[in-house]
Amino acid sequence: MDHLEFNREAWDHNVHTGNRWTVPVDEATIARARRGDWSIVLTPTRQVPRDWFPADLDCDLLALAGGGGQQGPVLAAARAACNR
Repeated sequence: MDHLEFNREAWDHNVHTGNRWTVPVDEATIARARRGDWSIVLTPTRQVPRDWFPADLDCDLLALAGGGGQQGPVLAAARAACNR
């Protein structure tokens, strides 16, 4: 099996088993972020402290590995211009 097929099957398996990192945020989370009520997690148990971010997220933000449907969309809804 080539590496692309292996990777595809591995991610498909994670999706089918409900791995939390494969589930995009829902519309309610996006709506809250647009109102300024947002948080993101990078580990299963801890939220990223808000003081790690500028007070006004109306800025460019490089979201390394943040494009999986969780962190990037929340930050974009909170007005950050996300690049990944």
